[in-house]
Amino acid sequence: MKLAGLASLALAVCLGANTASANFIDIDTFDAAAQVGNRTNVDASVGFAGGKLVASSTTGFSTLFEITGIGGLNYSATGTETPILRLAGVSLGAQAGFKQLQVTINGNAATTQVANLLANTTQDYDFNFSAFNADISSLTSITVDYIGANPISFTINGLHAVPEPTTLALIGLASVGGLFGARRRKVAKA
Repeated sequence: MKLAGLASLALAVCLGANTASANFIDIDTFDAAAQVGNRTNVDASVGFAGGKLVASSTTGFSTLFEITGIGGLNYSATGTETPILRLAGVSLGAQAGFKQLQVTINGNAATTQVANLLANTTQDYDFNFSAFNADISSLTSITVDYIGANPISFTINGLHAVPEPTTLALIGLASVGGLFGARRRKVAKA
């Protein structure tokens, strides 16, 4: 009984900390309008359909999109947690050659990170804010560029700020504890 109560309390604390401090932030879900700030300087080869960014035959150092006027994000870290900027569900076909997504954020300093794209996959690409040497609360803009030798087509399902995986693991552990406690109560009543 005590274990179930502690598990429920841990779950409430974890979920409360993560929802109240806005740790899960949709920066842009690529629907009709940007969720945070304004989407500008979109490359001519990029479209937005069905909640996805769709880039067709884009090449060179192409600005896929830029979100400006963010004015900082309300993200309260717990402990040593560092927020991650995630390009979600990036899907790329079988195109050959050099291909990268370059993400530049502006805040207290302009900093760039690069991710090498993998062909024939759909995956998330994560950029740690500590590597940007930037404070998420001072974030003013995000630019995503495609750098590649060959034209490619791909989709991106969203741009988010999320807690690092250890936080997600803690939330999962607390959820399991809460479910276990509920199951024990149900068995005890029967």
